[in-house]
Amino acid sequence: MPFGCTVVAIVLLTLGITTPGAAQYIVPDAAMKDSIKKEVTKAMDYMEFGQGEDAMRVWRRIIDMDPGNPAFRYEFGVSAVLARRYDTARTVVEPIYRDSIFRDQGYQLMGMIYLYLQDTLKARETFEAGLAKYPKSGRLHYELGSYHTVAGRLEQGMDFWIQGTRVEPTFPTNYFWVAKMHANGPNKIWTLIFGEVFLNLERNTEKTKEMSELVFRTWNAGMRLGDTIDPINFAHDSLLEKPGPTGASTMPFEMAFEYTAATSAQPFIPDNGVLPRLTMQQLVDLRYRMIAQWRRSGYDTLYTNSLIDWNIELQKSGWFKEYLRWLYSWGDKKEMNDWFLKNERRYDTFLAWFTTNGMKFDKPLCLGLGCP
Repeated sequence: MPFGCTVVAIVLLTLGITTPGAAQYIVPDAAMKDSIKKEVTKAMDYMEFGQGEDAMRVWRRIIDMDPGNPAFRYEFGVSAVLARRYDTARTVVEPIYRDSIFRDQGYQLMGMIYLYLQDTLKARETFEAGLAKYPKSGRLHYELGSYHTVAGRLEQGMDFWIQGTRVEPTFPTNYFWVAKMHANGPNKIWTLIFGEVFLNLERNTEKTKEMSELVFRTWNAGMRLGDTIDPINFAHDSLLEKPGPTGASTMPFEMAFEYTAATSAQPFIPDNGVLPRLTMQQLVDLRYRMIAQWRRSGYDTLYTNSLIDWNIELQKSGWFKEYLRWLYSWGDKKEMNDWFLKNERRYDTFLAWFTTNGMKFDKPLCLGLGCP
């Protein structure tokens, strides 16, 4: 499975730098003593702003007040990671990370501490032990995918991420890295599909902006409208030679996707030369035409793909174009802002509708790269 070299370099720099979220197991409530509640709130605030040393100081006071609460020790360990006090984090977390209260995140935190301490073998063993105990953990699939990817075992890493999307469909990070790893390689179709699914799951973070821009850019990178030799290029030639769902007489999904993109793009082909870039409006129109053509061709019954099924639902609802604007909003911020100023009321109505009518993640999705 070929990947882009540039993406691999990015992965080597960025994988595993995240820290498990702060104060996940503690919610100040009426049952908590006021003196502890006040300190917990203070510690949470320090962690929120990455002030690990200050948070550690407060958690020490809290632990002195209630030494039997493992959640306080866990958060102290997270604070120690934020402060880059990894030996301290190890000392505190090792005795408690298997506690059932922390579930898979205890193993994730412990494994990450070992990684920071350059003990990659212990990290791998910890992630694997956690996955054996919690086989439906998306986050442990992500960590093992990252581990193997950084070690240069790209296909093994990708397998963990793909499996992670299936065992825990609501965990967004696996979709993110499946998409990102394919962006500079020959199989850009998976960036388009997995990236769009990620955006439906994680709608308002810095990664949302990054993926919105990446998906918009990848659509343009795979199209050279006006090029008479290779105008559409979203999949490696080897994928296009696979048999279709009913055998050699039908196209594989990847070829059907490219063919539908090519036929739907006909109105945007310039009279002379190559179109350098689709505008957001052109891409929205192209995607709308693609889904309509997909249905007319009967591909919606021939091929199983959860994202395209969702796109068809959106088209039937009358909100598909607004959805696509939302999807690519960070791809061209100026064009999006100009459009929004003219369509503010309808777009706001769409966003209100979208809040309670999103894509369903109640079961594993069939997106390609094998289906559950």
